[in-house]
Amino acid sequence: MPNYLKAQKLLALLYIRHEDYTKAGRSLYQALKVDQYNPDCQRFMTIVKHNTGRAEVERRKLKNAFSHRQMQDDDIIMPPTYKENTGWQSVLNILAGLVLGAAVIFFLVMPASRETLGQTHNVEIRKYLEQINSLNLTIDSMKQEVEDARQAKADAENSLNLVVNDNNGILSQYQRLVQILDAYRNEDMNTAARIYVETDFSVLTDGVLDSTVSWLRQDMADKAYVLLAQMGDAAAATAGGAAQAIDLYQKSLTLKGDNPEVIYKLGMVYQGQEDTASANQYFGDVIMNYPDSEYAALAKEQRGY
Repeated sequence: MPNYLKAQKLLALLYIRHEDYTKAGRSLYQALKVDQYNPDCQRFMTIVKHNTGRAEVERRKLKNAFSHRQMQDDDIIMPPTYKENTGWQSVLNILAGLVLGAAVIFFLVMPASRETLGQTHNVEIRKYLEQINSLNLTIDSMKQEVEDARQAKADAENSLNLVVNDNNGILSQYQRLVQILDAYRNEDMNTAARIYVETDFSVLTDGVLDSTVSWLRQDMADKAYVLLAQMGDAAAATAGGAAQAIDLYQKSLTLKGDNPEVIYKLGMVYQGQEDTASANQYFGDVIMNYPDSEYAALAKEQRGY
């Protein structure tokens, strides 16, 4: 109905523009049937009444004048400027009205609608972009947390492997300490000396076994290198024991390096293996660094001095 009212008003306006007040009155009559208090229709009707003449007669006969019955000659007095419109003129008038209505919609209604839709669309886009940015930040934070957790897991695995699998790891050193103490209980000092020389006591600092470690190191300080040298002598006297003797002598020197006797014996083992270069190196060490020892004279004999 609102569209019908607007159409009748627009059509009446076109008729008034073309001074066809009778047809304008008909359109206004139909519009007033929809909304009898419409101010535009009432104002247009006043214009129509003023231009049709005999306003008093028209007011009395308004219903008959603008109804669809056959109108009488005395219903409306035609103004002097009245011209009978042909069918083509009516069609053109209607088309002109439609064009005018389309222009109003295109230039007034549609731009406002587009602007409203554009603003609404921009607000929604900003809202979605803010949500996307928030989600991206959350995803980045979660990725970093996952990466940190993965790195922590890798570090923990490496530390565990170091403790469990590394021969020089902390766990391995504690295992050697236990083996040394067990050898002590069994009075197997040779085994204790062998394990002692391979143990890294610097990592055994948990505070619980400090006193045990301190006592053990003091006790083995004067025993281990001697025991290793003695085991080296036994291996050197055995057929095929040269390699073992070299290893034991070198371990003895690890604990006490300023021992010309062991250095000389090490040179003798190499000489027995016909490794003259290595033998002369150890003989030379005795001659140069321990010239007052009895082994310096023996080393010179082996070098042919």
